[in-house]
Amino acid sequence: MSEAATSREEGARWLSRAAGLPVAVAVLIVVWFVPFGGLDLITRRTLALMFFTIVLWITRPWAPALTGMLFMILAWLLGLASQEVAFSGFSSSTPWFVWAALTVALAVKETRLDVRLAYTLLKRIPASSAGVLGLHYVFGWILSYVVPSSTGRVAVAAPIAAAQVEALGLPLRSNTGKMRMISLVSVN
Repeated sequence: MSEAATSREEGARWLSRAAGLPVAVAVLIVVWFVPFGGLDLITRRTLALMFFTIVLWITRPWAPALTGMLFMILAWLLGLASQEVAFSGFSSSTPWFVWAALTVALAVKETRLDVRLAYTLLKRIPASSAGVLGLHYVFGWILSYVVPSSTGRVAVAAPIAAAQVEALGLPLRSNTGKMRMISLVSVN
């Protein structure tokens, strides 16, 4: 990619982020105050907050997780949902399992355990696509007892698969790299 194209892309990304919040607030105000046929007040205001959040997710003026938290907080503060309903996702164990799996995945990557596991596993399997796919099935099956969430399993196993591709001296965007990542996701 040329330097001019990269510069244009960065400029467009900056403009999107800079315009994101003002556009989101404008969408919120319009949908909040303009009456739409057949929608009651609570429905219209909930839609306004939802469109506000979607615009922020698309333009990304800050991390998407902060936008999600802002949505929950505003839904509660604006009286669109009770505190119990707005924050009910945190009372379920599922987000905490996913968070824990992502934390483990980060630890695996930071300690370079993924590289060590990749080299160890590559020495023990046949050097073929079938061998790699079989390894992913066995690894996913074993990991399912430790990490019940499929999202969490992929988060833990993805750095290991990426390290396997790098250990073979291949770019992640090569056909072999793509095959390994797709097989990893498909078996989990």
